[in-house]
Amino acid sequence: MDFGPSADIPDALVVDAVFSSYSLLTMAARTVPSPPARPTSRHSFEIAIVCALTLEADAVDALFDVHWDDDGSTFDKPPGDPNAYSIGAIGRHNVVLAHMPGMGKVNAAIVATNCRASFPNIRLAIVVGICGIVPLGPHKEEIILGDVVISDGVVEYDLCRRLAGSINPKDILSNSLRRPDVAIRTAMTELKSSQCRTQLSMDMANHLDNLRSEPLLGAVYPGVEHDRLFDATYQHASDGKEPGEQLGCDGTLIPRERLRADGGQAPQPAVHFGLVASGDSVMKSGEHRDAIAAKDGIIAFEMEGAGAWDVFPCVVIKGARLYEGISQSLGAFIVYRMPAGPFFLVPYPQNEAFIGRDEILTKLKIRLSPSPSRPRISLFGLGGIGKTQIAIAYTYWLHEKFPEASLFWVHGSSAQRFRQAYASIAQDCHVPGCDNPNADVLTLVKSWLERLTHPWLLVVDSADDRRVFYTTRDAGNESDGDNTTQDGGFARFLPESSHGSVLITTRNKQVGVLLIKNRDVVEVGRMEEHEAESLVHTSLDGIEVNTDEVRRLTSQLEFLPLALVQAAAYIRMNSMELSSYLHLIEKSDQNLLDLLSKEFDPIGRDSVAPHAVAATWMRSLKQIEGQSAKAAQCLFLLCSFERESISVRRLSQLCKSPQGEATVDAGQEDFAGDVQIEEALGLLKAYSFISAEKDGSVMVHRLVHLIARKWLREEDTSSRVARQVRRCLEGRQQDLPGPAQRNTISILAAGNKTANNDDMTYDEVNESTGYTASVPLVTD
Repeated sequence: MDFGPSADIPDALVVDAVFSSYSLLTMAARTVPSPPARPTSRHSFEIAIVCALTLEADAVDALFDVHWDDDGSTFDKPPGDPNAYSIGAIGRHNVVLAHMPGMGKVNAAIVATNCRASFPNIRLAIVVGICGIVPLGPHKEEIILGDVVISDGVVEYDLCRRLAGSINPKDILSNSLRRPDVAIRTAMTELKSSQCRTQLSMDMANHLDNLRSEPLLGAVYPGVEHDRLFDATYQHASDGKEPGEQLGCDGTLIPRERLRADGGQAPQPAVHFGLVASGDSVMKSGEHRDAIAAKDGIIAFEMEGAGAWDVFPCVVIKGARLYEGISQSLGAFIVYRMPAGPFFLVPYPQNEAFIGRDEILTKLKIRLSPSPSRPRISLFGLGGIGKTQIAIAYTYWLHEKFPEASLFWVHGSSAQRFRQAYASIAQDCHVPGCDNPNADVLTLVKSWLERLTHPWLLVVDSADDRRVFYTTRDAGNESDGDNTTQDGGFARFLPESSHGSVLITTRNKQVGVLLIKNRDVVEVGRMEEHEAESLVHTSLDGIEVNTDEVRRLTSQLEFLPLALVQAAAYIRMNSMELSSYLHLIEKSDQNLLDLLSKEFDPIGRDSVAPHAVAATWMRSLKQIEGQSAKAAQCLFLLCSFERESISVRRLSQLCKSPQGEATVDAGQEDFAGDVQIEEALGLLKAYSFISAEKDGSVMVHRLVHLIARKWLREEDTSSRVARQVRRCLEGRQQDLPGPAQRNTISILAAGNKTANNDDMTYDEVNESTGYTASVPLVTD
């Protein structure tokens, strides 16, 4: 039987066998009072592990707790022993690892014989590596790729003869190879007990992560899509392709219940005890496999056990690498070797003009270090406040500080872009299965990231819209079910791994909190004064500016980075003085709105996303209206009053009829009570459009106040809003503070005019009524 070159052996399956060996040794040593002392000579060793392939030996070596040859001293071999050994301790046992020069029972016999001469007190040999398996065991239990087989006996299967289309062993088991040692048979009986099997499985799971964390091993489960079992009668293609190439076999696949039961996730390896067949001949027929297996209840086929069996008391522990009876090329095809890393998939260049944000960057550097807590952080704040720029700065710092880390960037602004980003990761990183047109790319990439053994960071940028990540059915709640649709429910595809971290940027704090599962959420507020001034000086480098004018500009633009960069770009483009720009924005709000609406091309900003501040916030307004019509109504109502010290209690009163019922507006959902009003305000706070004051009132961001009114004009919604404001205020003048009560007449007049004239614009309403949207709604 030929398993192909060692470079194509599946690392993860070898690992399974190795950590079960480790588990057996640690279980056997539970009564030993202390760790082993350094052996004084070769005569002190009682356990040998035999591996045919370098990759198998590497996995064993990775589990050594101590390497006795690290101190430079070695245990001399007697003359004539050509074997290579590694000396160490696993658990509480001193162990010698014997490296074979190649596969097969002859090599195993030679290595075992020489090892016996050099280490005469060996009491147990464990043959560790890979094997071919029988898909169904003697009791019809499923055996799948990645499972572990432990021998309770070995038979030489190539001591067989064909008779009239059948295959029969020349000798029965008892005559072919001696029975296992009594101590081994007793130990196997104990290990098969329910308690020991449970403990063994738990120990295996605990040790598995240790081996997966070794980057040079590349230990990774290849994925359930590669576990393909054909009918035993199917004749596989064989056209001389190299191992690892797809052969194009298209026979009927046998369903595997354990693979389906795990929903596409990597199944936990199971342990199977039974008879193992050992030999050198190639098995290419599923029918022959089943005939031999049925004869003696064989569960696996391998190549070294028979060679070591007559030299040492022996146990064979192997990881299931292929279904026996499949050609070697197909066997190699179901194996996937970890692609080289690290990867750097960040779509933006480093922003050399990035200024400040030291406090937030320090938090990211501390909290996003890979750890068992599987860290996630969400950066939230107004559109244009600098969240993406902070994420870019952090990724380049991480790339320079830890070049072994992989960095991935995903645009989360829509379902389409999320899918596209995952598809790009799959293609650029050659994720196994990505070439299958029927593959679920989202699941493939998530599982692949969770299996990476080196550090990685995934940035999900612009995760603003809750509907992209959570469907209506789960309503933003955690759900183990598959609520994914074509347009949403993608939160379940964000990976969780002790080797990886996830950084979210969002305008919507609510989405940020949900995606990080109540872990770290960091608000990105306005820049500090000195940071904003430095940003202006950097952006206007080469243009002489007055310090006082720079301070006036930063104050007028609310220390908003995107607005400041946009202003600097406009000044450069039009070769104007900063004083002239200030004169324009201080002269009228309309000038400010016009200038904030000018598109430009900043560094490190998504080419698909709007670049102007006004367009950026218009997009947020559309998202708010799409997620909650009530929140949009609240915002429009708020923008009908002065923006500061708005009483939540009075606003709540205005949203209800005098009888305490929700106000009615044709075509709009009604407010059902205080809870829905609080939720509507909560969404506006999540987008940083309004902020809570210490006295319980709320304040609308100044630029938001202006741009929301621009939205009313451009979206032709002023008539509806005016009617809504009229309904809110009708008959409620006595409940308002004096200035608001006096101006209510103008608002009601606006509502009466627009009620019969749906074509009236927002500006026409103001002009006809004298209403200027500056009515105060202050607290008492």
